[in-house]
Amino acid sequence: MSRRPFTLIPEKLEAVVNAARREFSKYGYSHASTNRICREAGISKGALFHNFHSKQNLFFFLVTDGIKTAEKIFTEYMSAQKNTASYREIFVNSFHVLFNFIKNYSDHYTLYLRLIYDPDIPDRERRKGKDIIRLFTTSISDSLYMVGIEKGILKENVDEGLVRFLFNTVITRFVEIYFFPLRDPGLNLRKKSMEEISKLIFMLYDTLIEGIGKS
Repeated sequence: MSRRPFTLIPEKLEAVVNAARREFSKYGYSHASTNRICREAGISKGALFHNFHSKQNLFFFLVTDGIKTAEKIFTEYMSAQKNTASYREIFVNSFHVLFNFIKNYSDHYTLYLRLIYDPDIPDRERRKGKDIIRLFTTSISDSLYMVGIEKGILKENVDEGLVRFLFNTVITRFVEIYFFPLRDPGLNLRKKSMEEISKLIFMLYDTLIEGIGKS
């Protein structure tokens, strides 16, 4: 975490954040217990609320922290690959970066899904959280658009907003249906190996770049 407007020492703050993330992920917003969080983290309830002020603020902090972690990982990937890998490889591996993030930080992703789909999230926190998520998903599509222009793959006169929309929609939707097969419209991702999924993403890339209409 990059900021520290807290009175807790870093080790204790980390314990609180980890305990709270597990609690909200497992029980959802309404049923998450600050008593259980305090007990697991080994702090008093007074210390918890002195630092986070409210359950709502704690939840929003966790959502923000998770998105920042994902953004940092994706930014580091783009910085390392954009000058050496082909654009096709960068596009395909962007999916795998997100797959790996969700596998390695499953509680972060669960909180993201709870923010989007749980009906009991307070409106203020839902709006703020969605704004943070929107900035992150926009940063992914922006990065792919800019690298595509730099590498001369995308037409300079192509509608920038449309390209960003396509990248954003395709990547976020593809990743989501992998982890939630009931939302899969027919790709059957969960029945495929990662090698098969990579081939499918390569086909997806070719379809986006070449188009689906007759030339």
